[in-house]
Amino acid sequence: MNNNENQGQINNTPQTPLQPQNTNVPQSPVQQPVEVNNSVTEVPTVPTGNEEITVVNTERKKTSSIIMLILVGILIAFVFNIDKVIEYYDNYMATGNLTSKTNNETTNNLVNGFILIGENTSRIQIDKIIFYNFKKKDESSSIIFNYESSLKYDNVPSLNIYIEFYNSEKELIYKKLFDLTNTIEKDVVRTDSVIVPSDVLQDAYYALVKKYTQSELNSTQTLTCKYNKNEEEQVLNYNIVYNFKNNELINYIVNKQILNYNTDSESYKSLNLEYLVASQKLNAVFQSGNLNYTIDLEKDLNGYTPLYEKGTLRTIIKNKEKLKEWVCE
Repeated sequence: MNNNENQGQINNTPQTPLQPQNTNVPQSPVQQPVEVNNSVTEVPTVPTGNEEITVVNTERKKTSSIIMLILVGILIAFVFNIDKVIEYYDNYMATGNLTSKTNNETTNNLVNGFILIGENTSRIQIDKIIFYNFKKKDESSSIIFNYESSLKYDNVPSLNIYIEFYNSEKELIYKKLFDLTNTIEKDVVRTDSVIVPSDVLQDAYYALVKKYTQSELNSTQTLTCKYNKNEEEQVLNYNIVYNFKNNELINYIVNKQILNYNTDSESYKSLNLEYLVASQKLNAVFQSGNLNYTIDLEKDLNGYTPLYEKGTLRTIIKNKEKLKEWVCE
């Protein structure tokens, strides 16, 4: 076989791929599938000076938080003061004035500032008690009314609430402390009555419910009534000073004098009789036609009958003395 044949045989032999000789060469790691995270991760970047810079407004976030806190505070204050809000609203609906009344008082459908007796839509609320539906009862000489409270009260007299009646001229003619001996229950309609003299029942036109402060209860007033008259040669100078506490009579001082008196005159005899009656029970002085004594209605009068009982109102005395031609001021 010549060299050419051998060379051809060599060229026709299939070639086997070369295997790597160095088995210690590190293999490339197999890449694992990468999970795609939908969340956005902020990747810090180095500014180049050409990109647009986004500024986060922290002041706006702070402002929003403050506004939210203010709104929450207003809501909490509203919830804790809901009664006060209702009071303001009721007063606005009744009077058109968006203010809170003193003594927690609200009114509805009043006539000239008063409850019209016989009108069941007129009402006054003191604290949480509503008074309404005042009516006269001739058979019992009384004035009845309804009341209802949204709170329970155990000591009613301590509230210093008075029921008052006025004539058509708005003059106070009767008042009485709202002094129930039983408690006032919550959300229960009750009826109470005030027994009054027949003349008060006849003249009563308006009713009023009023809560007095301690200073008002201790306030004092004076009414001086005079009667001057000439009788032939005699001159009558009569003077009575009535003293009141919170418009209710507590005492009065009598001074009656006859100038140029005649012991046989009817005026002198009448004055002497008044002295004899008063001196049996009180300290009275009658000398030279001058009579003086004091009636303290807050003390025991030993059976003496005064001109007016304790608690008689100033208006009552003034009107009755006017009928006897006395001038009171």
